[in-house]
Amino acid sequence: MYRFSLSGVITRIDPQQAADALAMAVVVSLPWSTSATGILIVLWILSMLRFLSFSRLERSLYDLRKLASTLAGGVPILLWLLAVCQKFILFLNCPYEPATLSAC
Repeated sequence: MYRFSLSGVITRIDPQQAADALAMAVVVSLPWSTSATGILIVLWILSMLRFLSFSRLERSLYDLRKLASTLAGGVPILLWLLAVCQKFILFLNCPYEPATLSAC
């Protein structure tokens, strides 16, 4: 009789390949199911926590901050913030006529 053990299978799974497979599963599930996509994204993030290096993350955030302080990096961020603020102003329930164009 053949004995089947999952412990050997689980130890042979490469965590990086599992994270890649979860990322592909997220892409595949996008058109069909939002709940499955959300669950797969959470699983993908949890699988990526193993590879997170805080020193590398700190260095990346420093590089991002340095890039955002330049003109080429700061203007898109400012335009995005302006668009977000505009959406909040347009959807407010307030008597401010120019912003809502008398939609209140």
